[in-house]
Amino acid sequence: MKLTAQMPPLGALDSQVVRLQVRKASKWSTVGEARIHAEARTATFRVARWDDRKDVPYRLAYSLQFTNGRSEEHFWTGTVRRDPVDKPVMDLPHSTYLR
Repeated sequence: MKLTAQMPPLGALDSQVVRLQVRKASKWSTVGEARIHAEARTATFRVARWDDRKDVPYRLAYSLQFTNGRSEEHFWTGTVRRDPVDKPVMDLPHSTYLR
């Protein structure tokens, strides 16, 4: 599985690492860390042997650093959807069909 995260502008003293975490049962587990590309402001993750047969909740974790030395965890959550190999055609809402 490959996932790319777009980050906001960051300073030189800010954390340059983002963590990819997945939820297994009720616990979050880190499955990868990626450095933020300085010019593109993206972090790219590649996870080998990803189980694409089921939906997997994920979150990106970033430690925001403050000038007073305090840090705070921030998260962006979502779901990596399973591969719909059992469907011969993608279901699209009628409004998206070209006429």
